Amino acid sequence: MDESALPPAAGTAAAPLPLAASTQAAPLPLAAGTQAAPLPLAAGTQAAPLPLAGVRVVEFTHMVMGPTCGMVLADLGAEVIKVEPLAGDS
Repeated sequence: MDESALPPAAGTAAAPLPLAASTQAAPLPLAAGTQAAPLPLAAGTQAAPLPLAGVRVVEFTHMVMGPTCGMVLADLGAEVIKVEPLAGDS
């Protein structure tokens, strides 16, 4: 058996493998005060309307699951109107 194919013995350090030179260029910095433009949609595609677009929901909840449900409804396109007590939501 070839001894070079065996792992190094315990307590001995293996020689580090050479690293390949990086071929990826660093990204170019953006000019001050500018933002990267969003990527355009593929040709011929349109964003589908949200399933609850046009639905209005009045939310009177105050516990954890109620506001979470209102947030999910808003994520699905509903207009959520949150009604809070005069003292604020606690």
